[in-house]
Amino acid sequence: MELFICPICKKELIRQDRIAVCKNGHSFDYAKKGYLNLLVSNKKKSANPGDNKNMVLARKKVMEAGYYNKLLDTLGNILKSISPKVLLDLGCGDGSLTQKISAYSETTIGLDVSKDAINTAASDKNTFYIVASGADIPLKQNSVDVVLNCFAPIYPKSVKNVLKSDGVLIKVTPFENHLFELKQELYPSPYLNPPDKDIEGFELIEKTTVEDVVELNGEYLLNVLTMTPYYYKTPKDLLEKVLDKNIKTTLSFSVRVLKGK
Repeated sequence: MELFICPICKKELIRQDRIAVCKNGHSFDYAKKGYLNLLVSNKKKSANPGDNKNMVLARKKVMEAGYYNKLLDTLGNILKSISPKVLLDLGCGDGSLTQKISAYSETTIGLDVSKDAINTAASDKNTFYIVASGADIPLKQNSVDVVLNCFAPIYPKSVKNVLKSDGVLIKVTPFENHLFELKQELYPSPYLNPPDKDIEGFELIEKTTVEDVVELNGEYLLNVLTMTPYYYKTPKDLLEKVLDKNIKTTLSFSVRVLKGK
């Protein structure tokens, strides 16, 4: 199934051995791991956009530890009820979540702007991965049944362009008290996460809140911190004190299913 389009001229990309080519002659090499890099230079906001290697590996270890299993179960139940033919994980990161949900669709595509993330994710051979911008998704119009967007920026027009007329967007965001107890250790006056914002051009079909309480310490506490901005914004001496503790904290997620208006 040829789903990808050229990020330059928007014509269909056809695979020819180790390259993907459009009719205007623009070509893109497949990496050794099998993914396509369709992020053209004028779409980059930095030399190496997206999560760095440390953040990618930390997130992978957190997922492998099972902390997000309740969220995965919820997403699995939603996807099972839809049975999408084509599923796009938009902002897929290291691919840990993508790999687990790929069983619910015939074709799963993982997209992320971070080359480090996709290079890690591409070890999963059940999913096709691309490096690209979520603001300009290089997929055919009306080709995707479900777009899943977890903890990543959302570009409504780009999402609506690739969704089928009866397709849905599943948007996952940290809920108000996500990691609140951990934030209490880091900040004198921690704040709740902001409430969900409306997504332009989409209407809410259903919403679920997923909550769990986990105990973090040692390596796992470090991994949770490293995958968030907290690690990079907290003074080193305070980080060291926090990393010596056992912290019970809330995991809380808002899971919304939305349809285009």
